[in-house]
Amino acid sequence: MNGLVSLVSVCVECILYGIALAQFVLSLCLLARRRSASKETTSHRVSRPQIFVPLIVLFFICTAHLAVAISCVHASPPASALEGAKVALYTVANAVADGLLIWRLWAIWKWQRVLIVAGPIVLLVCTTICGFGTAARLNQGWTTAFISSALLTKLSVTCFVAAWLRSLDVGREFVGREFVRRELLPPVLRVLLTGSGVSYALPLAALLALHLAGEQSAANVLFDALPQLTLLLPALGVVHGAFEAARDNDSSTLETCHHNTFADRDARRRDGAISPSSFVQPPPSPQPGQMPPSYPIATDDMFPPSSLTLYTDLKKPAPAVCKYNHGARTGSSFCLSSQCSSPLNTPDSVASSHDFETLTLKRHSSIV
Repeated sequence: MNGLVSLVSVCVECILYGIALAQFVLSLCLLARRRSASKETTSHRVSRPQIFVPLIVLFFICTAHLAVAISCVHASPPASALEGAKVALYTVANAVADGLLIWRLWAIWKWQRVLIVAGPIVLLVCTTICGFGTAARLNQGWTTAFISSALLTKLSVTCFVAAWLRSLDVGREFVGREFVRRELLPPVLRVLLTGSGVSYALPLAALLALHLAGEQSAANVLFDALPQLTLLLPALGVVHGAFEAARDNDSSTLETCHHNTFADRDARRRDGAISPSSFVQPPPSPQPGQMPPSYPIATDDMFPPSSLTLYTDLKKPAPAVCKYNHGARTGSSFCLSSQCSSPLNTPDSVASSHDFETLTLKRHSSIV
C-alpha cells in the first residue's frame, strides 16, 4: 500500500478500535458483575470463561494489529513482512471470532450437535489454512480463497441459527421470554445481527467484491478494518445479552410481585379476612324512619353549652297565636277573630319554626 492508503486505513481502524475498546470495557464490566451475582439467575450463563477469555484474546490481537498498521505508514516499500504480519493477526482473530460463533451454535442446538457444527468447523479449518497461506505468499489466489472460505463459514453459521429459529413452535420459550409468531420478527433480527455470522458476512462480501473488481486500495482499507470488527461484534453481543437478561429479570420480578399480591389477597379472602366484594360493596340502606349511617342524628348530648350560643343569640319571640292558631293585632292580648275570645299563648310556650331551623343548622354545621 502507498502512504495515503495506509494513512486512511489507519484512521478508519483507529475509529473502529475506539468503539471496540468502549464495548470491550463495558462487556468486561457486565461479565464481572454477572459472575458475582447468584448462580441461579438466568443471566449467569453469559459470564462463562468461553466468552470472557476469547474477548481478552481478541483485544490483544486487535491492539497488535493496530500497532502493525501504524508501523506500515512509516515503513519504506515494500513492507511485505509487516503486511504478512497483519494478515496473520487477522487470521488468528478470525479463527477466535468464528470459534465463538460455532460455540454459540453448539449451545443453541440441543440435539444433533455434531452434525450441525461439523460443517462450520471444517470451513473454519480451511479458512485458517488459507489465511496463513495468504500471509506467507500475499498473492491473489490465496487471498481470494481466504476471503471466500471465511465468508462461507459465516454464512453457514447464519443458516443454522436461522434454521434453529424456524424450528421454534408458537409459544415456546425464546431467549428467556414467551412470544407468539407475530412477534417473532424483531427477536429474530436481533439474534441474527448479534448472535450469528451475518454481521461478519456483510463486510466480507463487500471485500470479496472489491477484490475481484480490482479495487485494491478500497479493499486494503476494508481489510484493515476487519480485525476490529472481530472484537466489536462479540462485545456488542455480550452487552446486548446482558441488557436483555436484566430486562427479563425485571419483568419476572414484577410478575412475581403481582402474583404474590393477588395470592395474598386470595388467601385472606379464603380465611374470611376480607369479603370478595369488599372493594365495591355499597353502604347499607337505611331502615325506615332512620337516617343513613353517614349522617348521624344530632342530639343535645353531642354539643357543649358553648356550641348553642348562636341559637340563643338568634332566637326570636314567636308570633302570638291562640289555641286555634288565629292571629292577633299588634299590641293586643286577645285573638283577632270575632268568633274566638281565647287568650293568646305567650311566646315562651311555643317554639317557632325559625328557632327550630336555626338549631338544626347549628347542629349540622357542628357535625360537618
